[in-house]
Amino acid sequence: PRPEPNSRSKRWLPSHVYVNQGEILTDQWPRRLFMQLIPQQLLTTLVPLFRNSRLVQFHFTKDMETLKSLCRIMDNGFAGCVHFSYKASCEVRVLMLLYSSEKKIFIGLIPHDQSNFVNGIRRVIANQQQVLQRSL
Repeated sequence: PRPEPNSRSKRWLPSHVYVNQGEILTDQWPRRLFMQLIPQQLLTTLVPLFRNSRLVQFHFTKDMETLKSLCRIMDNGFAGCVHFSYKASCEVRVLMLLYSSEKKIFIGLIPHDQSNFVNGIRRVIANQQQVLQRSL
């Protein structure tokens, strides 16, 4: 089943993050990250901001049912927009989480230009909400 455009459900999924040593400092990352699912086709205008992104790998360790559900949804054309709290004292504000069903891994893309990327995501979401409201 596909998520409804304005539906919200909260699930907790513990994970480990793997990074290249010295490339990204994760010790200042919040203990909980929040993710919003976004249809991948909405992100096509943001592709230039993904070039030369830093990469992290997420490994989820528990709750296999929630993990299977997440894999299924992401396999059907969704990406995860992971938000970092503004209270966090880290350089990352947002990352895009993608799932490779072929390799069975979750990859986080961290664009170098965080402010333009955050503005681009906001613009994409606002445009999509306008389209949905017009179609009602």
